[in-house]
Amino acid sequence: MTTVTARLSRAPGSALCVGLLMAGSPRQAAPAGEPSPIVVPQALRVHVPMLELSGLVWAPTLDRFLTVVDDSIDTDENERHAPFLLALDRTGRLDAELVPIDGVEAVDDGEALTTDGVGTFFLITSHSPNRRGKVKKHRRQLLQMKLEGRRLRVTGALDLLQGDGGMPRQIEKLGLPAGTALDIEALTFHKGALYVGLKAPLLADGSALIFRLDRPLEAFAAGKLSANSLVHWAQVKLSVPGETGTAVSQGIADLLFASDGALYLCANAPKAGPKDGGGALWRLRTPQGGKMGDKMGGKMEATLVRRFAGLKPEGVAASPSGNALTLVFDRNRLDPMWTMWPLNPAAVPAR
Repeated sequence: MTTVTARLSRAPGSALCVGLLMAGSPRQAAPAGEPSPIVVPQALRVHVPMLELSGLVWAPTLDRFLTVVDDSIDTDENERHAPFLLALDRTGRLDAELVPIDGVEAVDDGEALTTDGVGTFFLITSHSPNRRGKVKKHRRQLLQMKLEGRRLRVTGALDLLQGDGGMPRQIEKLGLPAGTALDIEALTFHKGALYVGLKAPLLADGSALIFRLDRPLEAFAAGKLSANSLVHWAQVKLSVPGETGTAVSQGIADLLFASDGALYLCANAPKAGPKDGGGALWRLRTPQGGKMGDKMGGKMEATLVRRFAGLKPEGVAASPSGNALTLVFDRNRLDPMWTMWPLNPAAVPAR
C-alpha cells in the first residue's frame, strides 16, 4: 500500500514549501476559554482542503495532539479517506507533515481518538450511513494502534455493527426499532475499558447513550465482539434551547474522564433533528453508569458548562499539563477552531 507520506513527497517543491511556511509563519498565543482559529499551513491545505476536525488526543512522545479529520482527500491521487491523522502543536498550529496510519486501506468518517496512556491509541469511525445510505466497511472501524516514531501501526480492528454483541443488538434491547441508523462520534479510555458515545440515535425521552466495551484487548485479539463485551453503560439528557426557542436534545460528540474525576461531554444536535444553534460542553461530576449484568445503563445528570453559539465542539482531550481541557470545533468549510478550558470552574465563567 502506498503511504500518504510517499504521495506527499512527490508534490513538486513540497519540502521547500513546508520549510518556508514553518519558518516564516507567526506563532499564535494559546487561547484561554474563547475559541480561536487553528493555523493551517498552505502545504497541508493543498492536500487536505477541508479540515473537519472531529477528535483529538495528546501524544507525549510527539509533543503534539493527534487529530482526526472526518473526511479527507489526497489530491495527488484523488484518493478519498486516505489513512492518516494530523498533528496539532501547543499553540494551535497544525503540522504540514501528516501522521500516516499503516495497516489499513482507508479511514472513512473518522470521529474520535483516545489512548490508554501507555502507548496504545484507539480511533473510531462513525459506523453511520453515507449520503447514499450505505455503511461501507471503512466507516465501520474501531482501530487499535501503536505509535512508532511519527507513524501509527494498526494492531487490531473491530466492527461494532457485527456479531451477537454488536451495537445493533444493544440498540434493539433499548426498545429502538431494528435497523436504526447509528452515528458514533465519541470515544474515551478509562480504567481498562473503552467508552463509546452516540450522537444518534437518542432514546424516546431525548437521552443520549454511552456504551462501555469491557476487556477491549481481548476483543481486539479475537477480532470480534463477544455477546457480553459491549454494554449499555449510561444515558444522559442534554437539553438546550434551540434556534426556535424550543428545547433541543443533543447527542454526544466526544467524551473524556478528566483529572478532576468528572466526565466531560461535547454535545451537538443530531444531524437529522432540530438545530440547536450551537453545541455545548457538559460536566458529569460523579459519573456512575450501569454495572456488569445490568439490563439498562445508569441515568446520569449533567451540568451545562458552556454553550458555543454557532459552533460545533467535536473533540475534547486533556491538555498536556492535565489541568485543562482542549476542545476542537468543526466549522464545515471554514477553518476549524480550538480552545483550552480550565478544569477549575471558577477560572472562566460558564455562559
